Amino acid sequence: MVVLVDKRSASASELVAAALQENGRARVMGQRSFGKGTVQSIFPLGDQKGAVKVTTSVYHGPSGRTVQGAGVMPDIELVAPVADTRAPVDVPGVRPVQVEQARCAVFKGADPALSCALGYLRAGDVQAFVGSLAAARAVQAP
Repeated sequence: MVVLVDKRSASASELVAAALQENGRARVMGQRSFGKGTVQSIFPLGDQKGAVKVTTSVYHGPSGRTVQGAGVMPDIELVAPVADTRAPVDVPGVRPVQVEQARCAVFKGADPALSCALGYLRAGDVQAFVGSLAAARAVQAP
């Protein structure tokens, strides 16, 4: 199974991706997710002229790791043409394989990230997927 994430993936989608990743049930592919792992509650003030916003919950993955601020780091990072300007966050034990999206064979009607995910599923594992990209590049070279 492949779960696609990017900087717009937030909240529940991040928690599902983290749980599947941490339990070895799926490979996460794309860019680091947004990093929203909290729930805020708004408590109106009695005079109805204001309110207090309080963080009431913080979500954690199965390992106890939270996605708050750090997001979910993919196993296979798809390097988009426009770089992510956020500062890197070191997540212990997570080192993604980086793949340029443009190197993935484009499947009819699929966007670049989905094309990479389909290529990974066809290859069967990370090493075969990366190898297929190198082979494809060698074939295209003049």
